[in-house]
Amino acid sequence: MAKAVLSPLFFQTKTLSIKLSPQVKIYIERFNDTSLRSEYKNKKLISFSTSDIDSLTTYCFPEEPNLIAKVYTAFNYFAGPTDCYDSCKSSFDYQFLLDVRKNENLSQYIWTYYHYRSSLFTRCQEIVSLTDPRNADIVHNINEHSDENFNSLERKKFHYNFLSVLMKELELSNYKPLPFIRGAPSDYFLYGYDGKEYFTKTVDHEINLNAYEDEIEKFNKNHSVPSTEN
Repeated sequence: MAKAVLSPLFFQTKTLSIKLSPQVKIYIERFNDTSLRSEYKNKKLISFSTSDIDSLTTYCFPEEPNLIAKVYTAFNYFAGPTDCYDSCKSSFDYQFLLDVRKNENLSQYIWTYYHYRSSLFTRCQEIVSLTDPRNADIVHNINEHSDENFNSLERKKFHYNFLSVLMKELELSNYKPLPFIRGAPSDYFLYGYDGKEYFTKTVDHEINLNAYEDEIEKFNKNHSVPSTEN
C-alpha cells in the first residue's frame, strides 16, 4: 500500500519538486517567512492573468464537490496556518515560492491559492529585477505554447499537478481534521468538516438575515468548537 511522502507542516521547512516535462521542473516552498520576503524586497512583481487556470479548477476535479474544504485542509496540514485574507469575502490565502527551471533557465514566481466567495482562485506573479521593462501596474497575458519561462499551458499543468499531489497525499496520510467550519459571509457560503465528512453549503438567508452566523454558532455548539477562527 502506498504511503504518504509529505509530512505534517512539510512546506514550513522543506521543498517539493514537480517535473512537468523533461525540460521543466518546478521547486515549491512556502512563501511566508519574514527573512524570505525581505530577500525579495528590492524586486518587483509582474502579475499574469490566471482566468484560464481558475476556469479549469472545477473541471479538473469533477468528483470533488467539497474541493475547497479539502484543499484548505491539505494546505493547513502540509503548510500551516493561512496567510492574511479578506474575512468578509474569503477564508484563506496561501502563497508559495516557485523556482521554475526550464531549458537551463531559472525564473521565480509567487503562486497564490485563495478562496474568494464560493470558489478557489489562483494568482501568479513573476519576481523580476527593478530594471525589468514590463509594467508592474497591469495584469499581463501570456501565450499558451510559447517558449517563455513558464507559459500558460505549463501553468495549467502545474496547477492541476500540485493540487492533485496535495489531495492524494492528504488521502494517503489518513489525516482527519478536528471539526471546523469556515466561509465567506458576503456570499453566505460555508464549508468544513463535521467529524465524519467534508461539507459545502450556501445558507438560505431570505427569511433570516442572521442565518450565516446562526449556522456557525449551531455547528460550533454541536461539535464543541470554540467560536474563533480556525
